[in-house]
Amino acid sequence: MKIAVIVRSRNDIAYAKQTLSALLEQTFSDFKIFAFDNSSTDGTRQVYENAGNIEIIDIPEGTYIPGKILNMAVSHTQADIYVFNNLDAIPQNSQWLENLVSPILQGNADITYARQLPRKDAKLWVKCDYANAFPLDKSVSDIFFSMASSAVSAKVFNSINFDDTLNFSEDVMFVKTARENNYKVVYVPTAQVEHSHNYNKESLIRRFKGEGSADRKILGNGFTRIDMLRRIVVDVLRDVKFAFKTGKFIEIPSCVYVRYLQKRAYYLGRKGVK
Repeated sequence: MKIAVIVRSRNDIAYAKQTLSALLEQTFSDFKIFAFDNSSTDGTRQVYENAGNIEIIDIPEGTYIPGKILNMAVSHTQADIYVFNNLDAIPQNSQWLENLVSPILQGNADITYARQLPRKDAKLWVKCDYANAFPLDKSVSDIFFSMASSAVSAKVFNSINFDDTLNFSEDVMFVKTARENNYKVVYVPTAQVEHSHNYNKESLIRRFKGEGSADRKILGNGFTRIDMLRRIVVDVLRDVKFAFKTGKFIEIPSCVYVRYLQKRAYYLGRKGVK
C-alpha cells in the first residue's frame, strides 16, 4: 500500500519544523512526503531540505491555483492513498496518520478528514467556528469538509479531479462531486492537527468574498440579503453562547463586527461583485 503525504506551503516557517517533525514521528511509517512549495521566501524550503527524504516540487510565483496544484500532486505522486496536510497544520500525536487512513484501509471510507484544533492565540469567533465544525465525536454536518488535513483513496481520482479554475473552496467542490458519485466521506476526530488563522480585516474580506465567488459557481447565486442577515444572527448568537461558556465576554463586540464583515463579503462574492 503506497501512501503519499502531500504538503502544500507558502512562507510557513513558523510551523514548518513542528509539522515535519510530527510527520516523521508517525507510528504509521510506510509513506513518502512530497512538498509542493509556492515560492516561499522565509526559509520554508530550507527546512524541507534539512529534514531529508522529502521530494520538493517548486511552484513558480504567480502560478498557484489550488485545484491545479492538487491535480498535479496526484498525477506526480501515483499512490494508493493520497494524504493532504498543509504545512501549517501540525499533527498532534504520532497516531494522526494511522487514524486518518484507517477507515480507507478498512474499506469504510473513500475520503477522510481530520479534526482541526484552533491555536492557543485563536480569537473567540475562530474557536467557536472550530468547535462547531470539528466536534469531539461525529461530524454535525453531512456537507462540511476540509482538505487541510485529509486523505483520499486513489480510486476516487478515477472519476473525479479538482476544479482547476477555483481559487477558493476547491475542496468543497471536490467532495460535493464525490458524494454525488456515492463515495463515502468520513470525519475522523481521533486524527488531530492544530490549524487556525486570525485573519485581519483585509484578509477576512478577501477570503470570504473568494468563498462566495466560488460558491456562486458551485451552488449558484441564490443567496439573498435575508440569508446574509440570518447567518449573521445565527453566528453571533453562537459566539455569545460560546463566550458565556469560555468567559471571553470582552470579545463579543469584535465577533459581531467580524460576522458582519464575513457575511457581507460572502454575499458580494455570491452575487458576483468584484
